[in-house]
Amino acid sequence: NIILSTHQDDLSKLKTMTDTKGDYFCMNKLIYSDVRSDTVRQDILSHFRKEAAVQQAHMDMGTRKARLRMEQGWRKILSDVDDTLTSSGGSYPAGIDKRYSKKVVYPGVIGLYRELDLGIRGPEEFPSDEVGNLVFLSARPHLYKDFSEKHNFSKFEKLRERQGSRLHTIPSLLAGDLSSGREFMMTNDFEPLAKKKFQNFKQFVSIYPEYRHVFICDNGQGDVRAGELMYDQYPRHLEFLFVHLVQDIQKTYGFEPERWRRKGLLKRTCFFKCYPDAALYAATIKPPLIRISGLRRVCQDAAADFEMILPSQWSSSSQKRDRRSELNQSLWRCNQFLESKGEEIIPLIESPRQWEDGERVRTIYGIGVIKGFDPIADLYDVEIDWRPLDEQIRDFEKQEATKKDTEKRGILSLSSNQAALQTVVEEDESNYLSPATSFSKHSSKQSFIGNDRDTSSTLPRTSSGNELSFGASGFDRRHGVGSPEPTLDETTASDETSPVNKKGGDGDTAVPPSITTKEVGAKRKLSFGQGIVVAKIQGKHVTKFTPPTLPKLHSDEKEKNRSKTFSFWATDSVKSAVDNVEASKSKQLLLSPGERVTTPYGVGVVVEHRKKTNIIVVDMTGPWTARAYLKESIVKREGAGLIGTLLRSFTGVAATSPKRGDSSPRSKAERNHPFAAGAKVVSPFGEGKVIRPLSLQIPSSSALSSCASKEKVDTIAVSLTEWTLRDGSHPTLYCTMNTAKEWKNKTEGKDTHSHRRESSLFSVIGSMVSGTVASLQKIRVPKEIEAPTIKVEALFERYYKDGAAVATAYGDGVVK
Repeated sequence: NIILSTHQDDLSKLKTMTDTKGDYFCMNKLIYSDVRSDTVRQDILSHFRKEAAVQQAHMDMGTRKARLRMEQGWRKILSDVDDTLTSSGGSYPAGIDKRYSKKVVYPGVIGLYRELDLGIRGPEEFPSDEVGNLVFLSARPHLYKDFSEKHNFSKFEKLRERQGSRLHTIPSLLAGDLSSGREFMMTNDFEPLAKKKFQNFKQFVSIYPEYRHVFICDNGQGDVRAGELMYDQYPRHLEFLFVHLVQDIQKTYGFEPERWRRKGLLKRTCFFKCYPDAALYAATIKPPLIRISGLRRVCQDAAADFEMILPSQWSSSSQKRDRRSELNQSLWRCNQFLESKGEEIIPLIESPRQWEDGERVRTIYGIGVIKGFDPIADLYDVEIDWRPLDEQIRDFEKQEATKKDTEKRGILSLSSNQAALQTVVEEDESNYLSPATSFSKHSSKQSFIGNDRDTSSTLPRTSSGNELSFGASGFDRRHGVGSPEPTLDETTASDETSPVNKKGGDGDTAVPPSITTKEVGAKRKLSFGQGIVVAKIQGKHVTKFTPPTLPKLHSDEKEKNRSKTFSFWATDSVKSAVDNVEASKSKQLLLSPGERVTTPYGVGVVVEHRKKTNIIVVDMTGPWTARAYLKESIVKREGAGLIGTLLRSFTGVAATSPKRGDSSPRSKAERNHPFAAGAKVVSPFGEGKVIRPLSLQIPSSSALSSCASKEKVDTIAVSLTEWTLRDGSHPTLYCTMNTAKEWKNKTEGKDTHSHRRESSLFSVIGSMVSGTVASLQKIRVPKEIEAPTIKVEALFERYYKDGAAVATAYGDGVVK
């Protein structure tokens, strides 16, 4: 038997070579699938454990073999595929990461594989004659023979042959199964996937007990849970866990920080978004997993991998810009560490330039002119024109008129020169000038050159034009922001024979010969006068220049009623809000003084309704006393909800005739004053009696005189006798004299029998409900069936006391 007759390091190399053939015929398949006898399988696994123990003994005693073994890393790198090696693009069920497009290799991941395999000793570069220790754990199920594995191995082979960073070895693959995949697809449960990967790891550790293992995964599915299972059963073999964050860490399945901290797994775990950050962590932990020089190589590979992503693999320019910024932040952190160790830093990835110096653009802060560019931070120095809009329009129209005049003169100059050339006498060829200067000083060549330059300086390049893309080395710093601009006093006299590359006010605008010095000076004064500021603006906020225009008012009456705001001031959200406000005006309530209303600040009484300004003045009566000036949209009439609407619908019919069987005449007080104490009032909330009238001389013999107020008040109090509260009393309604008169006028001459029946119905229902609630409250529940008292305990232990100075995500503060 070849396996049983091979020992120690030779056995380790034999197993590794078996796994790096580039197909699914690996050691794991041989032992756990092809070997049918359990006895033979256990003999082989026992031989592996015995030889691993001998190798560990050499390391513990520090023998010569141990010194030779220390030249290698003796580490197996286990990695997920989707969302770890390549992006899934959010394609279900492979993964969820949409930051990169599908099948894009994450920048720096291949370099991290190589450096973890090299370790901190031995050669700097991975030897070409050595076999590597890279293993992929995939959740994709194993099908008939190598049907599903062929796809992954073809992908690995392409990564071995590609330009730039490439896989340093042929990896092996441990696939999933159909049962776990089916359960995940049916129930969206990540636990079966995690247990299957753990089962593969368990079998792999039994084959390679002499190795330590590093697991690189993502937090999109069940990999983090699988890493926890690996550590629980094999804490000595799982050396480290790298987790690629493709979603918020709080959404990670199976991750509980407190539990991991108690186990000791948290200090062996690194969460990262970019692979240079993972390499930085691997180089700075104690003991380190990779060398400092290895960290620098990972950063170089990350920058190269990013540049290798094809333009068709970016869904948008903003996606590429965001990923570049994210990776540059990671490279910057690595450069800080490299610089502290005396190592050469890695150049950051430069952003391609889209706008030239002198081009007019539109930004989120207004129209401006490009004055400089930082390719690392993707920041443009833009001179913003904050002058009044009418001045900008006049300036733009003047430039357009000048440009049209230049074009017209150029065409006339071209036609006159063509006519002159037809009658020219032939001369010797040596007398002809070069093509660029063959015309006169007023020729069309000079005019057209000036016109072209003026157009390029005022209008950005179209998508069909040549877009320049270069880095800091190709950027002409002479046209940066710091270059001084001439003022009006520094202009020189006009010279018709001067070259056409004079600089006007708008950046590098070429001045045609037809423009005088006075015009140039005026142009400079407009461009660099009061209202000009220079701002640094990120490239995503700089767009193509569009001419300024005045706001347009709606001419149509219907449009005017719909929206009465300038179109360029209102975004879609603002316009919709304005439309809602305008629509609500037609449905606004007309509130009378003394009417009770509800507001977000409590209950109050209307003092004044200012319809022109849509403001309601309210005297607050609860829970505080104050005068509030509120918008109509937040003030509601009391009882305007569902119950109030039902009450008004059933009690809206009022009656002024006496009840059946009641033939007694009105009292003298009622005849003299309709709302004296004891007078009947039919309100929208039901029938009641006045218990606090206005200042009125009521006979002392009246039964309700004690309830009347002796002071002059603005409102009357009405006891709603048709409503009975739980304690037997009646609710009190307060209203003004005018409101009571309006109620009286509405109910004059109308039958009240239906109203009484409906009100009586509501009164009966209200009495039944209040009585039932009171009866239920009187029922005592035996102590043996009473619900236990829930004791609320603090979930978190307090760390900072009152008065402690702390730093938070929102700034420094003091604990209160």
